[in-house]
Amino acid sequence: MNRTYLSVFTTQEAAQHGVSRRVLKRNNNINQHSQGLRFVGNPDVALIAEKICELTEDIVISHHTAAKVHGLRIPNYLEKKHEISVLKTHGKWSTKRQGVVGYRTKKLLDDETQPFGSAYITTVERTIFDLAQYLTPYQLIQVVDGAINSHAHGYYCFEAQTSIEKIRGLCLKHPGERGVKKLKLCLERARVGSDSAQETLLRLLLDDHGIHGLLLNHPVYSEDGELLFQSDLADERTKTSIQYEGEHHSEQLQVRRDIRRERRTEDAGWTEIRIMATDLYEEVFDADAQDWMPRAVSIVRRVLKAKS
Repeated sequence: MNRTYLSVFTTQEAAQHGVSRRVLKRNNNINQHSQGLRFVGNPDVALIAEKICELTEDIVISHHTAAKVHGLRIPNYLEKKHEISVLKTHGKWSTKRQGVVGYRTKKLLDDETQPFGSAYITTVERTIFDLAQYLTPYQLIQVVDGAINSHAHGYYCFEAQTSIEKIRGLCLKHPGERGVKKLKLCLERARVGSDSAQETLLRLLLDDHGIHGLLLNHPVYSEDGELLFQSDLADERTKTSIQYEGEHHSEQLQVRRDIRRERRTEDAGWTEIRIMATDLYEEVFDADAQDWMPRAVSIVRRVLKAKS
């Protein structure tokens, strides 16, 4: 992240460099975010949040703004929010700053924040805890899945941001607070291995319709130890590989990769099911189940039944 302060500054900083408020008002390239805070262009939300913390005592960057900074898988409506969310650490919340959403908390422990430039931000665990106040269970599981995801094998490797144990440990320090019960229940359904929020949604939909025990990010190797393919979700018993096709799968290079993967899947004796976004949201009537369900669930049910 380019953390330059040329794009976000206070009127006090401008005055220290000989730039008056009158000059700031006349310059069409300089915009006002809120009282005492100016910006140029389209600065990163983290820079604005940090400056707001400098202007107001006893607040830390939190909730959806902290989630953006940490790169958590928050819903699109939160990604598009321009307001800066902050948490009041001491005393009453009295700031009425435009473009700032303030939250209060019963308790904020020292190990639940971390330095962020000249300000402080809630940790990944505390940020998830705060999001639990207003996210739906599905949305919350998507966030947790993203934070605990890691790859120790396959095409690329990376470490998780946190773990279920760490989040659960934070919950134990805040008994009875809003969102704790929901978060604990969601932790029971969170899994390592979902590479996108949509993959998590697909897994949850299948699980809620009786398709349990699927393996996440399951690698399949040849007898020589070569990685043939990696399933987003896999049923090893029936050798069924379920792949979620995001928007990037329409790119020409990715299309060729997907074709080669499908061929390797078939050569290994597996069946590949390809699911797209509309399959998650369009409901169809499943004649076998005599019920309405997401198209993705109906497709997977049909294939698994045929191979059982």
